[in-house]
Amino acid sequence: CIIAIGGDGFMLHTIRQNWQNRVPFLGINGGTLGFLLNNTSFETLVEKLKNAGTLKTYMQPLLHVQSNLDDGTSVSNLAFNDAWIEKSNMQTGWMRLSVDGEVKFERIMGDGILVSTAAGSTGYAWAMGATPIIIGTPMLMLAGSNICSHRWNFAPLPMNAKVFIEVLD
Repeated sequence: CIIAIGGDGFMLHTIRQNWQNRVPFLGINGGTLGFLLNNTSFETLVEKLKNAGTLKTYMQPLLHVQSNLDDGTSVSNLAFNDAWIEKSNMQTGWMRLSVDGEVKFERIMGDGILVSTAAGSTGYAWAMGATPIIIGTPMLMLAGSNICSHRWNFAPLPMNAKVFIEVLD
């Protein structure tokens, strides 16, 4: 087990650096506020672990994120809880949304679109109005940020869904 003592950012950094080891991660909140980590003190957590006997672990998926840039280059990375695209200026963004090769929305007008795992569904996706996913549920959540062009703000997706978001402006 890898124990990360710090905040959400440190936990995500630790996962990114060590996910290939395929061992459980335990995050202990050493900060002030976190979505991923509990608000229990280290001493209280140690006491709870002693009384728990065994820990139940969950294998959480990683999102493979690929960005295709205007100059023809491509950038890939892994994301633990969510990945999103958002507008980069003061104007509303225009995007096309496809899931598994099928265009779902030809033109979405809004601030951004997010794909989250169950671990990420309690953070930004929840703040965007999406329903949190119970840890261990094999699904993803698709959420829109301030979507103006459609009466849509979130949708559950199968775990193996391929989401393609194209920037139109």
